Parts: sequence; C-alpha cells; structure tokens
Amino acid sequence: MSLDRNMLQTDLDNLSEWSRKWLLCFNTDKCRVMHFGRQVISTQYSLQDHAGNVHMLQNSKMEKDLGVWMDDSLKFSDLVLLAAKKANQILGMIKGSFN
Repeated sequence: MSLDRNMLQTDLDNLSEWSRKWLLCFNTDKCRVMHFGRQVISTQYSLQDHAGNVHMLQNSKMEKDLGVWMDDSLKFSDLVLLAAKKANQILGMIKGSFN
C-alpha cells in the first residue's frame, strides 16, 4: 500500500478512536469510499464502530454531499439526468393540482 493510502487508513483509525473517546459513533453503514481519477487502484479501507468491530467500507461511484451529487468520473451527465428527473416530478405535481 502506498504512503497516501496508509495515511488515509491511519486517519480513519484516529477518527474511530476519537469517536469512541467522545461517545459520538459513526454509522458505518453510511460511510463510503469514492476513488477519483483514471488510473485508480481500488483499495479497501476499514472503520471501527463503538464496540471495536472492524467494518470494511463500501466503494461508491456516486454520492450526495451537502445536497450536491458527485460521481467518481466528475462528469455531469448523470447529475443532469437526476436534476431533470426531479424537475419533471415537481412539474407533474403542479400539473396535477390544476384542472
């Protein structure tokens, strides 16, 4: 594993320690890893829960953060489709409320 990957895993371990110390637990089911770039070497990372159980983090191709969808290729085509779908749903609700 490269130095950067080791540093990231060390940071995750430190976060686990911090969460146990302050009794602020992470929901490990909602924690994901997203790899960016063309030549990405997929690496497995782990996070410990409050009981000390190790959970392998799932890889993700698309995630929503602060209301903004991001994908691993940083292209906007899928994001535009999601926005158009949501706009069409709202338009359908507006049309349905008028006769």
